[in-house]
Amino acid sequence: MRLARLVCISLVLAFAPAAHAESDLLKNARNTFEYGNYDESLRLTETLLASHQLSAERDLVEAYRIAGLSDFYLSRPEGARRHFVALLSVDPDYAMDPFLVPPPAVAFFDGVKRDNESLLAPIRERRKALAEQERLADEARRKLIEENLMRQLEPERPVLVQTVEVHTFATNFVPFGAGQFQENRPVLGSVFAGTQVIGLATAIGSFAKIESLRDEHGYFAQADIGTVNNLVTAKWLGVGMLSASVVLGIADSLWHYEPTTTRIEALPQPPHKASAPKPDQPPAPSPQPPPAKPASDPTPSVPVTPHTQLFHPTLVPVATDRGLGIGLGFRF
Repeated sequence: MRLARLVCISLVLAFAPAAHAESDLLKNARNTFEYGNYDESLRLTETLLASHQLSAERDLVEAYRIAGLSDFYLSRPEGARRHFVALLSVDPDYAMDPFLVPPPAVAFFDGVKRDNESLLAPIRERRKALAEQERLADEARRKLIEENLMRQLEPERPVLVQTVEVHTFATNFVPFGAGQFQENRPVLGSVFAGTQVIGLATAIGSFAKIESLRDEHGYFAQADIGTVNNLVTAKWLGVGMLSASVVLGIADSLWHYEPTTTRIEALPQPPHKASAPKPDQPPAPSPQPPPAKPASDPTPSVPVTPHTQLFHPTLVPVATDRGLGIGLGFRF
């Protein structure tokens, strides 16, 4: 929970808009403009713009707006046009508020925008591209923070792999169960393939046998007429079986056809690493081998005489070049 709170705070700090500190000179210029002292507001804004103290876009727009309207109210159309053009170069979609600005000033500003419309179009495109880049960057930052948060909160979450199989539509018309095999139905594909192979083999075999019974003039002997009739029947049965199986296979494949098949599988997770002992805990003592008996111990565990030896039979697996086997071993 503490980690979640910290990450939430970092998200708020990362994406919250920065506090905007407006210049005191710009505030004075706005106040003198609203009180109708256009000469002083024009002087203040031109001083502020010439000193390049304004970096925020809205501060520049506000300074150019005050300067342009001040020139317009002082009957200086060229100065007003110059400041309005500079304003539009910063924000080409800016529009005067008709509730705060008199209609003549709004009409003058709109005329300046119309006169420079062809030059403002590239600026609009550039602003859109920058806005899109900024949006993508913000989204990437957000995803990065969220994914790291989820990875820390859910370390055991499995990694899923999505596999998309693309199926070709033309494969539905290929015989021998190709459409069914493509759709991961191997049993039905094998049935269609088997019946079609049987039908094709029956038709070809019957036809070849019939042709082998002809004499050099292309006729059949009287004794072979019954056999030939049976072979002709078998040939057409094979053709019918082949045709019916092909048609049914194509119809079934088209009925179950899907352009893509999506399969999601979880990757096997690596085994967890053994955690290291904490600094304040001593490491577990390693098992010590049992102490050896002193050599001077006169009592052996098993008495052995020169005429008696103990052995233990064991079964030992044996691998040879011909296979596996089991051997009998003895340990003395």
